[in-house]
Amino acid sequence: MAFFFKPPRGNIALHTIKTCVHQRLKYLMSVMNNDTSYEPEKMEYLITGSSMDRAGHYMLRLLAISSVRIREFFVKAETILFSARFKLLSSKEILTNMRISLRHISESVIGSGEPEEFLVNVKHIFEELSIRKIIDHIFSEDHSTECEQYTLKAPFTLCLSLVKQRKVSLKDGVADIPCGVFKIFLLELFEKHIVFGMEQLVNTGCFKEASQDPRIRELRKELEKLVLSSPAHITPVVLKACDVDTESVFFPLCMTHLHRTLRTRHRLSHEWRRQYTLFLKDIGMPVEEAIEFWSSEYSLPKSNDCDGCCHSWQKDAKRFHYSIRHMYGLEGGRYHYMVASCRALQMANLQPSAEGGCPFKHFDEEKLTSYFPSHLMEDDSVLNYILQLKKNSPKKACQAHMFAISRSEPLKYSSRTDEGKSSLIYYSPAHYYLSLKNT
Repeated sequence: MAFFFKPPRGNIALHTIKTCVHQRLKYLMSVMNNDTSYEPEKMEYLITGSSMDRAGHYMLRLLAISSVRIREFFVKAETILFSARFKLLSSKEILTNMRISLRHISESVIGSGEPEEFLVNVKHIFEELSIRKIIDHIFSEDHSTECEQYTLKAPFTLCLSLVKQRKVSLKDGVADIPCGVFKIFLLELFEKHIVFGMEQLVNTGCFKEASQDPRIRELRKELEKLVLSSPAHITPVVLKACDVDTESVFFPLCMTHLHRTLRTRHRLSHEWRRQYTLFLKDIGMPVEEAIEFWSSEYSLPKSNDCDGCCHSWQKDAKRFHYSIRHMYGLEGGRYHYMVASCRALQMANLQPSAEGGCPFKHFDEEKLTSYFPSHLMEDDSVLNYILQLKKNSPKKACQAHMFAISRSEPLKYSSRTDEGKSSLIYYSPAHYYLSLKNT
């Protein structure tokens, strides 16, 4: 039951890590395809909890961040693999792995922030569960999914699928989880841990350098081809220029704001035009559609209240073509650019007239709530909760807003219950969009 809280140490030869990653990806594809006949060529790279098992997982995690195709496949496949491994363990082995995970968590919690807070919560949960009689009870063969002999308290954001299915009771944002659904809860924790791990990588100073390493870029392209060749891969959505207005209902407020500003003024300043272009690229807009999208806006005259950008498509078409293709990695150094992470947007030092940033960090309450849907404005308890979170934690306020708008009706949780879908956890505007679309 490897939770992957601790990356491997030491040096690994390039050919070894490439073989390890290829073996792991092929094995994940067989798991997704339910292909029981597949036999890995090098099984030593897939021994649960081994250094090579961790090396393959962490390298795939790094590659998945910068590729939408790999990311969606990776999160789903690793969760299925975790579930399959989990079922093969005895209660004694589960207890041993849980205690090892506790030690690794203690070594991983460095600094502060949402990923670290998540690890602290997981540590508390594992401490509560790491009791022999509880583990023996939960993982006994005749244990019922309706059993409530033991309960566990945890933030409701850690068990959203159970909240949607009404499997837990809620009070003041805390879920009371009965032992009958602990196994489902652990799967959801694992999936969230992968996503938070990606967020931690995005926010580290070495991520950009690592993702632009030519060896990493070459490996990413190889793996994308493998994922696309698999019948189990998740087909990426192609976003067309004519569909942006319709799809904007799924945008995070930071990108909704840029979209509305563009549609009103027909211009954006350089940096926020760049961020919006990268966002559209990351959620599935091909380069040809991006050129069409921006040409349609910049061919229009700018509004009277637009002071920043003085470019037009008629005058600067060649410059725009090159700029867009450069952001797609097709010109210049051919780097793989991505939209800024949530953390980067929140930490941005903005001028008063700036167009972008994080609405939950940089907008006042009046401007922020002007972007809220009507049903949310009518729900005083949820509205006040979001505005209270905004004061100290913009990311939590954004997550609470996302959860509120994903519900089918005000004050009622959605009745949709697909455990395989995202748990509303994200680390960038693009991931927000993909998570909300899959809910």
